[in-house]
Amino acid sequence: MGKKSKKAKRSGKSKDRSRQLPPSAAVAQDDVSKSKPKMKAKEYEREMRRLQGELVALQEWVKASGAKVCIVFEGLDSAGKGGTIRRITERTSPRVFKHIALPAPNEREKSQMYIQRYMAHFPAAGEVAIFDRSWYNRAGVEPVMGYCTPEQTQRFLDMAPAVEKAMVDNEIILIDEVMTPDSSRFWPEDQYEAGRGQASYDKQYVRDWLEQSGWDKNSPPPVLPDDVVQQTSRRYIEAYEQLTGLPFRSL
Repeated sequence: MGKKSKKAKRSGKSKDRSRQLPPSAAVAQDDVSKSKPKMKAKEYEREMRRLQGELVALQEWVKASGAKVCIVFEGLDSAGKGGTIRRITERTSPRVFKHIALPAPNEREKSQMYIQRYMAHFPAAGEVAIFDRSWYNRAGVEPVMGYCTPEQTQRFLDMAPAVEKAMVDNEIILIDEVMTPDSSRFWPEDQYEAGRGQASYDKQYVRDWLEQSGWDKNSPPPVLPDDVVQQTSRRYIEAYEQLTGLPFRSL
């Protein structure tokens, strides 16, 4: 009887704790319960082996073709950047796939052009440079944390497109992946309401159109219609202005 009584008391405490969860946690729990069931261990391992084989094939292509690939991972803490990079690098050669996570700049680096210390790690022929956060800190983390002035952020925003154009002109394949805990979606605070779908600032138009197009996800993707491109561009510009507080200026 004593044991049963103790167990009942414990379960009662657990129920009390669940009732005290904030609304956002409850919404998150509802989302999880409605999501697809988790993959079984064998199925997961089988898919991981297949994808790791694809990465090795990519590695051999990069070496054979002399390609220069730069992958930038951005996102909040705990968004999954480190875990994703580990999955990429655990079965590939560190001579080809280079993981770059720069510490805070020293006094000498602070006196340099902002993007200069990153340029030293840009890939040479036959290399893939993976940046765990990058020069985009100047447009994201640093202004929020007060590490730079609005004028410094604006100078960076003016400079970055020219630097990235120079990268592409020099045949560097530039891939930018923004990762956040909420599936790469930014929500306007004044419009957020728990328990309902939110208006997102991600590539929703592109994804929705591809889902409806009948594309099998294996063959080359169809050409995007102009209106989808324009709607996506408009949404990115809106997100840029919301996040930076600055008007968008086309080059």
